Amino acid sequence: MQLLTDTILNKKKVPAGEGVWIADTACPGLRVRISTTKKNARNAVFYYRYRHRETKKLIPVRLGQYPGLSLDGARQLLKNELRERVDSGEDIRKYLKQRNQAKQTAEEEIISSLVHRFIGHLHKRNRASSTITTYSRYLRAVVHEWAGKHPNEITRGDAEDLFDLVKENGVPATDLYGKSITNRSKVKRKGGHRAAGHLLSAGQAFFKWCLDRELVSSNPWAGREKLREESNSNISNRVLTDEELAQVFEKLDLLSARDSVVVQLLLATGLRPGEVCAAKWDEIDLESGQWLIPGQRMKYKNADHLVFLPTKVLKLLKTWRRSDRVKSSYVFASVGGKSPCLTVDHLGESFKKLKIEGFTPKVCRATVRTGLQKLGCPEEVRSRISHHQRGDRVSRSYDHYSFDGEAKKWWEVWFEHLLKIRSNEETVLSSLC
Repeated sequence: MQLLTDTILNKKKVPAGEGVWIADTACPGLRVRISTTKKNARNAVFYYRYRHRETKKLIPVRLGQYPGLSLDGARQLLKNELRERVDSGEDIRKYLKQRNQAKQTAEEEIISSLVHRFIGHLHKRNRASSTITTYSRYLRAVVHEWAGKHPNEITRGDAEDLFDLVKENGVPATDLYGKSITNRSKVKRKGGHRAAGHLLSAGQAFFKWCLDRELVSSNPWAGREKLREESNSNISNRVLTDEELAQVFEKLDLLSARDSVVVQLLLATGLRPGEVCAAKWDEIDLESGQWLIPGQRMKYKNADHLVFLPTKVLKLLKTWRRSDRVKSSYVFASVGGKSPCLTVDHLGESFKKLKIEGFTPKVCRATVRTGLQKLGCPEEVRSRISHHQRGDRVSRSYDHYSFDGEAKKWWEVWFEHLLKIRSNEETVLSSLC
């Protein structure tokens, strides 16, 4: 027995792979087991050993791990709570389990309530729906990983460990509040560098919001350029060549009629996959060939997006509308799914049927913008077509020319290029026309 101190808990020499027990003279019944792994990782756990009032047996009860439970905290727990319950014959293990569950639930509610307020703040600021969905998914999915901590207690080390965990395992594709990221179930997961990058963006924004309101004293995600570079290191720069575009058109018969139309529309317009999947018939004027996407559905909500559809694309959509048996306000309605319209995840699964390496829905957008650049389309017009924000604040503040005429012209040029890729133009639209 000896008087326990923080120095002993932190520096007591223990042979690798072994452990030692030390009883505290200042608090009878309090013991600590200090152990090290073969890689010299240190671990100290507090226990309370007491004699059962009826059986007279010595019973060890785990209290918590140091430094999550401090030495003073362990002593106070014994003196103020446990000894009285031992004397009254109460089940100490059951009491500690209930106590820890209540504490975890209360602190989860602290984090979850702040996340809820933050998401509400994004709605009030009219942020893009895709941004709100992404932040909500990644923040809610990791709340459980920070259970037992107040947001103010989350360290830079915690943030980096969580970043590595998401990079390795990903996070569930849907919000799974209260389910651990490390739970390797069959739930489909968004994983890898891209998921870690989303987590970093969500974490930085959330803690900056907390910091501005003095809810926390520091932002554990601030200044993490190295993590940002790491999250971007595996992002694909995939763009289809003309030969691969020809392969796509040849393999459209492998897809359903609906998914085939979506692929062709993505390659013809350069729109984001989510913008095409959630398209509604009342947005599209099949007579004038104009598709007006409301700003609420765009990544940047500052303005609606006007798309000029080439004649053959209009013919494709008209044919699809006549043949579509699911009468819905959505152009690409879901059949039997929870979502009323086609989802990007489902579309991504369909792309795999084409068996073209690295070909995903987002690759279509990169292919269109790169192809327009190759054909000589000016940067301002490419940004107009893809609905990207101007590169600097001055341009966004003072340059308000729409480039509608130029965009219409270059959409036609790009579609003519797609038609020329195949010797027979009609085969490009062979799935329906």
